Amino acid sequence: MPKRIFGLRLRCSQCGSWVHVRGESDLHVLSCAQCKTSHLVFPSDDIYDLAAGCGYQGPFLLPLNEQKIPMEVQLRTRRVLGSLVNLGVLDRDKCFGCGSSEIGFRCGCCRMGYCRECGATNSRCSACAYGARLRKLVAIVQTTPHMNVIVDKNRQRGMLFGLAVGDALGAAVEFQRPGSFEPVSGFRTGGPHGLAPGEWTDDTSMALALADSTAVGWSLNDQAQRYLAWWRRGKYSVNGSCFDIGITTRSALSRFERHGDARFSGDSAESASGNGSIMRLAPIAIRYAALFPSQLEELVRYAIESSLPTHASPQCLSACAYFATVLSALVHGLPREQVLRENWEPLLRILSIHRLHPEIQEVASGSFRQKKPPAIRGSGYVVKSLEAALWAFYNAVDFREAVLRAVNLGDDADTTGAVCGQLAGAYWGESGIPREWQSGLARRELLETALKNLLKNDAGEIGAC
Repeated sequence: MPKRIFGLRLRCSQCGSWVHVRGESDLHVLSCAQCKTSHLVFPSDDIYDLAAGCGYQGPFLLPLNEQKIPMEVQLRTRRVLGSLVNLGVLDRDKCFGCGSSEIGFRCGCCRMGYCRECGATNSRCSACAYGARLRKLVAIVQTTPHMNVIVDKNRQRGMLFGLAVGDALGAAVEFQRPGSFEPVSGFRTGGPHGLAPGEWTDDTSMALALADSTAVGWSLNDQAQRYLAWWRRGKYSVNGSCFDIGITTRSALSRFERHGDARFSGDSAESASGNGSIMRLAPIAIRYAALFPSQLEELVRYAIESSLPTHASPQCLSACAYFATVLSALVHGLPREQVLRENWEPLLRILSIHRLHPEIQEVASGSFRQKKPPAIRGSGYVVKSLEAALWAFYNAVDFREAVLRAVNLGDDADTTGAVCGQLAGAYWGESGIPREWQSGLARRELLETALKNLLKNDAGEIGAC
């Protein structure tokens, strides 16, 4: 199915020729008779009103090249669509026959679509005020200085739950060499800490601590205090005690206990480049999702600063800058292949904000596409950890395949799973996580509480679209 870019009508975007638009009831591809440029046409004039309300002035037919549409406009339109879904104006339609959601957005009242999964055609129509309600919302967006536009909560929730699920799947084979264990296919007992199926480790504990802190404000000292509460008292732990803490993290928290300044407690030596700050990063991308892409500098600043209390090496800071940007883009619904391109426009902007460490730059440029295990390793080194998670994610068909590829690399399996789980959760959403893994996850209520606070206080205030 072609990519869902909000194509409009009338003139070719390349040569300006008039293009005849047929009256299809669904998204369709149309070629210009003069220059043969392929365009994507969306059938509803109401979507034209929406795109125009979000600042898009043309061309009226959009080529199948997303770079032709300013990213800010793409995301503003996506955000408004998310708001429309939550208001009941639009509906993420599901097939009445098999329940698949592959047919995407449809009018909440007058909808018609063809399901890719079972071939059923859906049809239900009655008189409705859909168009009027849509135009009214666009008017509100245009005239309200600070409108709280809803980011996709399914993807935001999926990011944190994906982290915990990947962590729990990998816990049973942590520190084991790849190929030395029965491949992981679901939760199971075992591992160095003797955890029960579905129990998670320090990755999730530290993410919960970061979530609680960012939900109430931005303070590195507060973040470090919450990490201390986990280390010293077992708060945020799955079983009430801190049974798993990295050497770099423990050393940094000891320094914080002595001098009380989290900005300088992390070790800046390149030899202290563990993956402890990317494994817990999801709350940053959840809390500050709306800063992408128009306030990318702020998003990158929060991501980098979140690493300082425990991991201050150039590799760790660069990894957090890049990883938070990727997660924020995925949570907005941008296509995976676009986000992971080496010439992705926000990546080029990151380079003007923060000079990426050369090894992280190599990963961002696509090293994970050229390598395979054993060159891809589930290492505790932040560069290799990020590379392994991206390798597991970039061409997986679903959440399950992505995280299982990650954890079955062995070694630091829980963290490779947690990092990949954040990517996969942001991309496929909570609804894409297998139900048996959701229901089998230990202490789910801790994640629900963290998400409730994060999403209640997320930084969703953006300027008028």
